[in-house]
Amino acid sequence: MHRSSALSVARMLRRPVVSAGVAAGVAAGVVVALTAGASGSARPGPGAAGAGGAGRTGPSLTGVQALTWSSVPSPNRGTGNNLLDGVSCISATACTAVGYSTASSGAFRTLVESWDGTHWSVVPSPSVGTGNNILDGVSCISATVCTATGYSAAGSRALIESWDGTHWSVVPSPILGPDNHALNGVSCLSATACTATGFRGSKTLIESWDGTHWSVVPSPSVGTGGNDLYGVSCVSATACAAAGFYHIAGRNIQKTLTESWDGTSWSVVPSPNPGNPHAILQGVSCVSPTVCTAAGLSYTNSGASTTLIESWDGTSWSVVPSPNPAAESGLSGASCVSATVCTAVGLSGSGTVIESWDGTSWSVVPSPNPAAESGLEGVSCVSATACTAVGRGFIRDVSKTLIESGTASG
Repeated sequence: MHRSSALSVARMLRRPVVSAGVAAGVAAGVVVALTAGASGSARPGPGAAGAGGAGRTGPSLTGVQALTWSSVPSPNRGTGNNLLDGVSCISATACTAVGYSTASSGAFRTLVESWDGTHWSVVPSPSVGTGNNILDGVSCISATVCTATGYSAAGSRALIESWDGTHWSVVPSPILGPDNHALNGVSCLSATACTATGFRGSKTLIESWDGTHWSVVPSPSVGTGGNDLYGVSCVSATACAAAGFYHIAGRNIQKTLTESWDGTSWSVVPSPNPGNPHAILQGVSCVSPTVCTAAGLSYTNSGASTTLIESWDGTSWSVVPSPNPAAESGLSGASCVSATVCTAVGLSGSGTVIESWDGTSWSVVPSPNPAAESGLEGVSCVSATACTAVGRGFIRDVSKTLIESGTASG
């Protein structure tokens, strides 16, 4: 597959298929290329702490050899495009990954896969109607309790599905009128407490689960252009962080957007925008109310991009230097198990990129590329010695699922 720099960036700008209004800041040709090329989205990790494995604890990796990553065989449904956007692990032997596959009709259908410690298998999951259905995020708190979020073309609305240990089912979500809306990320603290983030028209959208029903929680938006919250991570009922971007109307520019929940209301928290004209955050992982990591990318109008990592210290967000192994690099997800142990994943050039935080600096960790145009969309770490990352790789111009496992060597 021949890839332009614009398409490379578009692949790292998740969900343009559904957030056409929000993606107004991305060149129209880029969005069209991504839609036709079947790239995808990302998302959050383990349930108890939410996105990207936030809140799980483990020994520090400082002074310890970084994880060794290997490709794990994963199934594909049908002969069309398959892609995994998000993953949530509750242990080294229990993970759930979500995304979508392309049906013979050409429509995207939900895709769920499960890891039992030995192999990955497809788990049946519903799609609503005959149009596109995509799962972007997943959060599991046990082997019998998972929540996945995404989008369904049926009604142009958010899609929420629940796992009860036996089967996946669609859970009713608020009907929000004619505005196109979707939920990208989800973070569950328990079976009765989940938070999901996304967009509604040009505004942010945040919904909350109380064990009985989902309801909209008021959330601020910046300006009159598009707003989208890609990821969310909750460490308690009074402490959540959400990350994404907002579009400056009339200027074709995206800027980072971070919001915070204090148990009563959501508020915008200033976040830096370094270097290039555009910057977005695509994943966030918190281990405490004062320690969060957000990952994404900044990019130019021509498509040249660099990784972007920001850190929250309880008072402010700041940019943390991160390596760029290729001219076009970006990060899609992050998972932290402590203040000194984090993993971020994404795309660099035409291959995967995995970066590791040891409490002092970020460094690139070697990662396999079993297929052309490989990229990682989400990551979930259950300890300092066990992580799982998911995404896609192209084989003869068809996207196939990609799953990689990080384990301690020696």
